Amino acid sequence: MDRMTYTMESFAYDVKAVVDAVNADKVILIGHSMGGHIIARTARLMPKRVIGLIVVDTLQDVEAFFPEEQFKAILKSFQEDFKSHTEAFVRAEMIRPEDLDTMLTSWIVSDMAAEPKQVGISALSEYLIQFVTGEIPSVFKEVKVPFFGINSDLVPTNVEINRKYIRHYDVTIMTEVGHFPMLEKAQKFNLIMKKAVNKILFFKQSN
Repeated sequence: MDRMTYTMESFAYDVKAVVDAVNADKVILIGHSMGGHIIARTARLMPKRVIGLIVVDTLQDVEAFFPEEQFKAILKSFQEDFKSHTEAFVRAEMIRPEDLDTMLTSWIVSDMAAEPKQVGISALSEYLIQFVTGEIPSVFKEVKVPFFGINSDLVPTNVEINRKYIRHYDVTIMTEVGHFPMLEKAQKFNLIMKKAVNKILFFKQSN
């Protein structure tokens, strides 16, 4: 890997490169967690080709903010022991307590902790710094296409705040799931995803 810094913008260009490579004229982009921020930036790069965004368990509050000291403390803990801290963080913040001992949880935890440290630290830093600079609202104000969220109830979603910045925002809240609803309740998730896609297609045809 020759990239030294993994910014949200560089990931957005990666997504654009894939869309270009398959020569897709119109696309619906789907992003989980950090991916929601990435595809919003991709939509800015391809305003005539992206017809809708679907984000999964992210953007619970577009105005979310924390001070630089907190950012530095979080980053330091991951830098000191990336693997162990990632495992602990995923179990504490992304998994429902009653699901901590499942095989799925073990797989998720080990998979996330296996990410190369350089990549993980850089991507985490670039993701978190947005909450310090306060740039997130300005990014989503530029999203002009339908925007659907599929969020867990693990963290409350502030629909009213999000609609201040995202023009066409709608969200479905899934219960009894953590940060990975597409894995935890795949059948239910797929039905919600299908409805979101159909709504985007209907919006496109009507406008």
